[in-house]
Amino acid sequence: MSDDTGNAGRKRPMGIMLISMLHILAGVFIFAYLLFTLIKFSDVFFLNTQPIILLTLGGAMVLMAICLLISSYGLWKLKTWGRRFVIGFHIILIPASTQGLGISAFVDAILIIINDGKTNNLLPYNNIISAIISALIIAYLFRKKIREKFS
Repeated sequence: MSDDTGNAGRKRPMGIMLISMLHILAGVFIFAYLLFTLIKFSDVFFLNTQPIILLTLGGAMVLMAICLLISSYGLWKLKTWGRRFVIGFHIILIPASTQGLGISAFVDAILIIINDGKTNNLLPYNNIISAIISALIIAYLFRKKIREKFS
């Protein structure tokens, strides 16, 4: 019998369910995107003179997808470590999203290589939206009522 409770009969808040589901969708999407990219651009990956750059980027994306899936499980089960994991993940994601770590410029450069000089003009807007969503998730998880669900 399945219900919407986490630990010890505590009711799971709708926001926690939404964040968990979004993390699952994002993790699955990243894996699907990597698989599609590997299949479609396999000649670029294996014939490129600098495959280590592409493999490093792919490894980072796999790590991100795994983090998203693990954090969604922790949130769904109302585990304290899950809440901390999500907060830490989104704290790291904010500067990465706003090009503080140069990740977006690196991704854009890879997209230009793969797409024969074409770039994704929406990338800066995606970064701003990503940073705002991360800040909202962090603020939500620090609310007293939500924090109490995990203790």
